[in-house]
Amino acid sequence: MTKNEHDAIQAAFENAERIDPIPMGDPPAESKATAGSKKPRKAKLQHMSSRYDGIPVVRNENGVPIWCTGTAVEILRHLPEWQGVLYRDEFSGCDMLARPIPGSEDSDDFQPRAIQDLDVTQAQVWFHHNGFSKASIRAVADALEAVAFENRVDPLKDWLLGLTWDGQPRLSAWLTIYLGVEESEYSAEVGKRWAISAVARVFEPGCKADCCLILEGRQGGGKSSALRVLAGAEYFADALPDLAHKDAKLSLRGKWIFELSELAALNRSSLETAKAFISRREEKYRRPYGRKDVTEPRRCVFAGTTNEDSYLRDTTGNRRFWPVRVGPINIDALSRDREQLWAEAVHAYRAGERWWLDTKFNKIAAMEQAERVADDP
Repeated sequence: MTKNEHDAIQAAFENAERIDPIPMGDPPAESKATAGSKKPRKAKLQHMSSRYDGIPVVRNENGVPIWCTGTAVEILRHLPEWQGVLYRDEFSGCDMLARPIPGSEDSDDFQPRAIQDLDVTQAQVWFHHNGFSKASIRAVADALEAVAFENRVDPLKDWLLGLTWDGQPRLSAWLTIYLGVEESEYSAEVGKRWAISAVARVFEPGCKADCCLILEGRQGGGKSSALRVLAGAEYFADALPDLAHKDAKLSLRGKWIFELSELAALNRSSLETAKAFISRREEKYRRPYGRKDVTEPRRCVFAGTTNEDSYLRDTTGNRRFWPVRVGPINIDALSRDREQLWAEAVHAYRAGERWWLDTKFNKIAAMEQAERVADDP
């Protein structure tokens, strides 16, 4: 460092504003402004305490609510502005918002949806603005989950229970009427049993329903559209990852009918993996951001689509596949009668009808399956 640089730095320090240290000893006398500031804080605490009167929040020795997960849960349970906001969708396994988070700026056309990270942050901000500046994101998230779980609904089950069958039989003939399948005892049987199995998975999660309806027909012929109409867009999916991948388990959540599109997922996997996947009755996995593994019984059934004639690769493991050849598909008629088809399926299920093939039809199905076995390359 040159002498000129040293002198410049020294001059800067000498000319800088000096801040005198606070003297040690007795603190200065409290100013009127400082003394007055305690009154608004006391009033604020009294207001917060009265705001939560009648709510069993956790309180300190002075009766003032203190922040903890228990306090958050009680506020979400009892405060009027939080009523009807949170619920658990039992079918999808998701915690949901029925209405916007109080104080958020969600639009007037809000539609029920799964809780997102931003919603948790908005709930935390609400607590900050309502007397709990120490509200932590983890405690808020835990409280939202706990209260949502207390308000469980199963929208798909409720929808099925709300249907009224008009008494006109369609279930045994739906594959022929709407999908153009040639009329036969076999097509009538597999169409009916598969539909009942779908209802059974709603009412008996994880029940044995390990058979897969296979729709054969030209590509672009409407097979996928028909399955989507049957399930409803919300409960339909056709993008299944590789069966050996953990994402295959997660992809089934909240879906009722899962299409094995052009049998791609089965073709990518070994036969044993495919058999095990279709036959599985529950899924064990850890949810994204979850802290522990969960086990959920399956709520879905499978339907495959293909434009090939020979696609089965084994002569011993094909009992799970119920193949039919589709013809012209009438999407409009299927959309029109969809509710009546499911109403009849619910009626059949509640009457105790089975959703599997008996010995007679297992033999017929075996002949149909044998016709689709591919020759060894």
